[in-house]
Amino acid sequence: MKIAINSKSNFPRLFVSGFIIVLISQVFIHIGMNLGILPVIGISLPLVSYGGSGLVAFFISIGIIQSIKTQ
Repeated sequence: MKIAINSKSNFPRLFVSGFIIVLISQVFIHIGMNLGILPVIGISLPLVSYGGSGLVAFFISIGIIQSIKTQ
């Protein structure tokens, strides 16, 4: 979130904010499924679950965010 606040243009701000929203929503959905509050669907816990395209997408997003931070 600190990267989004310190960015000078809109793209880094929106990209980092969107990534954080996706990450937090997946975590809350996963916790809700484990507690039995939400129905069980096919969302895996980000950065913890094994393999898949979701993990690759998160790693690519983290790489873009690191690139934004250095710029």
